[in-house]
Amino acid sequence: MKTFIKIGFLTLILFFSQNLFAQESNQENNDLVNYFSTELFQWSYDFWGGMNLNYQNQSSKTMFGLKDSMQKALAFYDDTNQKFLSYKKKTLLGNIFFWSGYAALLSSPFILFSGTNESVDCYSTVVGASLGVFGGGLISMIIGNLMFSSAQENIFDAINLYNRNKLAEYKYK
Repeated sequence: MKTFIKIGFLTLILFFSQNLFAQESNQENNDLVNYFSTELFQWSYDFWGGMNLNYQNQSSKTMFGLKDSMQKALAFYDDTNQKFLSYKKKTLLGNIFFWSGYAALLSSPFILFSGTNESVDCYSTVVGASLGVFGGGLISMIIGNLMFSSAQENIFDAINLYNRNKLAEYKYK
């Protein structure tokens, strides 16, 4: 019984001494948490909205671009700037392909219905044109989605590189 009490007492001493040791570097931990919440990018992903970035208490979705402060921060380092410029280019092209394909997809029924009053000879040509516009719009939308997905990978790489560079700066402060 005395051995059990001695082991329990020793365990309590070790437990409290570890907690006291952890509190010695509490200020350093708080500094890192404050630095992390203000100087680094945090990201989250929503199925319907896509990637959401938080930086210095500002939030922005990546579907149509980023806020100016986020763009300036990502342009600060060379490697993040290259990834960010690639993201901008691919996002622009992806949106152009997607929305032009969507417009073509929606216009294909109107092409079909515009040619129904014509003669039977012309009807097969109108159906072929309508199906061609529909297929071209669908392919354009798929290309736009693939380009946009590639752009999302670039912005994800850019924010990870930015966070690594910022943490390396913090280490030297």
